[in-house]
Amino acid sequence: MEYCVNCKHLEPVTLVCLSPKTPRNLVTGLPEKWSASHCRGMCITGCGEDAKWFAFNHDDLDDLSTIPFGR
Repeated sequence: MEYCVNCKHLEPVTLVCLSPKTPRNLVTGLPEKWSASHCRGMCITGCGEDAKWFAFNHDDLDDLSTIPFGR
């Protein structure tokens, strides 16, 4: 199972999903600010339990790429 904490779309302070797939506000045209738990609970229109919008956060791997191997 994919967890929101590992997704690059999660804003870690407010726990809001910043996925570009979140619906737009019909008045302002800006993306809706859904909480991650609400987004995951919306099986049809949201990310759902299957984590349809999940994107792995590759920034966490950048620190590991500097570790020298074979020493």
